[in-house]
Order: sequence, then structure tokens, then C-alpha cells
Amino acid sequence: AHELIARIRQTATIRLSGSSLDGVVKKLQRLGSVSSTALREQVVPLTTALNEAGEGLLDVLPQAIQACLLGIAEEARQLIDEIPTGKDQTNNDRVSRTLLAEVADSIDTILSAREGSEAVWISVDEHKKAHLTCAPIDVAPTLAHTLLEDHTVIFTSATLTLGGQFSALAAEVGLPMSGTPYEGIDVG
Repeated sequence: AHELIARIRQTATIRLSGSSLDGVVKKLQRLGSVSSTALREQVVPLTTALNEAGEGLLDVLPQAIQACLLGIAEEARQLIDEIPTGKDQTNNDRVSRTLLAEVADSIDTILSAREGSEAVWISVDEHKKAHLTCAPIDVAPTLAHTLLEDHTVIFTSATLTLGGQFSALAAEVGLPMSGTPYEGIDVG
């Protein structure tokens, strides 16, 4: 059960940097479905803005970073519209559309992050490259409204109870929010 919470948080974490976006641009160039020059031009100002903002937790996304992210998301959506659809699309078109949609969706998540629900911060790696990260603080709502609403789930662990009570872990995984009755039993 504890590992599930960590894995969901890890999966829901978004990490953007100039380097990661450059990687997307290079993939798009190799795929050849769209011209990614305008997207590449958007990456340099973001890298600069991240470096200037410095490392740390962001209560409010700095205006320069927000403007760069909006520009990148808009460009990604414009490129998606340029990619052929239907019977004319190729596998490279599908991959390009997916890459661009992931960029736009990630940026949307970062821009809509709410204090108390997600944490947004800048970290600098060993190569002095800044990364913007957005991660959920609490995964209980995600679990409650996806996994737990429509499925029977059995959580197991040697440490499910705290003080003989199951309620702490139940809250952590979203059982009370799901509206589904649950029962905690100690079998050992």
C-alpha cells in the first residue's frame, strides 16, 4: 500500500527543463512531421527564466516562466494542428502528436497547480541545469476517484495500522473520499 502511494506520486510528477524540451524538439526533427524551429526558439527563454528564478519552492510561478510556458504550450498546440490526421497520418505523425500533446498537457498541469494540492519547485542538477517540477502533495483524491470508485481493492502491508487503527492509511489512499465502504482487518 505504501509503495502504491509513492509510485502514483512519482508517475504524476512532471519535470520540465530546457534539456527535456530540446529532446522533444530533436525527436520531432527526426520524425519529420512538423517543423519544430519555432518550438526550439521558445525553449531558450524558458531556460534563462528558470536559471534566473533560482532553486527553491515556488509559491507563485514567476511571470517570466509563466509567459514562456504559455508560449511553448501554444506553439505545441499549433504544431499538433499542422499534423495530418485520419487515413493520411503516418506512425511518425502519431508519435509527433503524442509528444506535443504531452508537452502541452504537462504545461497545463503546471500552470493550473494549486497551493495545497501540488508543489512546484525549481531544482538545479549536477550539470547546473534548472528543472521545473510539479508534484501532487496528496494522491488520495486521484486514487479515490479513479482506482477505488469502480474496483475492489485489497491493500496489504506489515504496517497498515497505526496504533491499532486503519484510518490513517485509509485516508492516505483515499478510501473515505471514494464513498465506498471499507473494512480494515488485522490478520496477524
